[in-house]
Amino acid sequence: MLLLPVLLALLASLFGGLYFLAVGRRRRPGEPPLDKGLIPWLGHALDFQRDPFRLLQKMKEKHGDVFTIQLAGQYVTFLQDPFSFEALLKQRSDIIEFDDTDMSETVFGYEETQQALSQGGVSHSTIEKVLFAFLFAAQANVPSTAFWLLLHLMKDPEAMNALRGEAEKVVKESGDEVCPGGPLIRVTYDMLKKTPLLDSAVEEALRLSAGIYVNRQARHDMTLKMTDGRELLLRKNDQLCTNVFLAIHTDPEVHPEPYTFKYDRFLNPDGTKKKDFYKSGRRVKYYNAPFGGGLSMCPGRFFALNELKQMVFHMLVYFDFELLNPDEKMPSFRVDQFGLGTSHPEREIHFRYRLKSLK
Repeated sequence: MLLLPVLLALLASLFGGLYFLAVGRRRRPGEPPLDKGLIPWLGHALDFQRDPFRLLQKMKEKHGDVFTIQLAGQYVTFLQDPFSFEALLKQRSDIIEFDDTDMSETVFGYEETQQALSQGGVSHSTIEKVLFAFLFAAQANVPSTAFWLLLHLMKDPEAMNALRGEAEKVVKESGDEVCPGGPLIRVTYDMLKKTPLLDSAVEEALRLSAGIYVNRQARHDMTLKMTDGRELLLRKNDQLCTNVFLAIHTDPEVHPEPYTFKYDRFLNPDGTKKKDFYKSGRRVKYYNAPFGGGLSMCPGRFFALNELKQMVFHMLVYFDFELLNPDEKMPSFRVDQFGLGTSHPEREIHFRYRLKSLK
């Protein structure tokens, strides 16, 4: 009998805590729509882990471009349109990076780090692991992007012929020659600057496959000024996040037929790079953001783009390749990879290739 009051007290505390977690936060005037989900504390965490793409689409349809959801006790405000993304990147004085790090120590504290390493010593195994990590980071997203680009080309004969013709023309103008069994052609940076069709196709492949999150954190209770004049109130320590695939890359106003691969989407009629994209009559500054934006933009983007272009350039010049099933549908993204760089396909695609017959 003595245990009964104790158990009742524990149950009361448990349900009281759950009730507090469920109703503890209320939307204040001026704040974005708040959706805490049905599960106390967890909120939408399970749905986000299972399929973030579907959850964010659902929340956008329900609440509009800007909304706050609860994810495992953390409140995250998603800014899901091109102009709110631009506002996010502009607010450097009021927001900080997701990882609050003293950058002065990172940049100027290398001598102390070097001294600490020399005193403790670093094994060859550790050095090898670090170098391998750098190598992986330098090429992790290139193969998956190349997969999507080559797959789109195999599905679009017009695009394949246009890019192949451009690559062969550049090789010819360079004075080099593709010889069966001979040395590989030397693809220079100057040659890659003469491939506007390839540049556009690479941008298009990245637009359709890169679904990264750009994150910030509110330093204090603040007002986020939007480019359309709206002002949103945000609370200290709340996360701010934009998924560029949903917010920009697949916005039908910015990119008509957003899920269709158009190899020349990023070219003007005269063949120059297209930089003018619009939404609601306003020019969009960040119309394609596969590498993020602002000061946190990926520093290795130039290396990655040139690595990708060289790979595809060689494939176009040296090989004929086609799908085993030309009518095969494009695979969907792996939902567990969505938001982590370039998305991976949910299944394999079978194709055949052969060395081109060269005269």
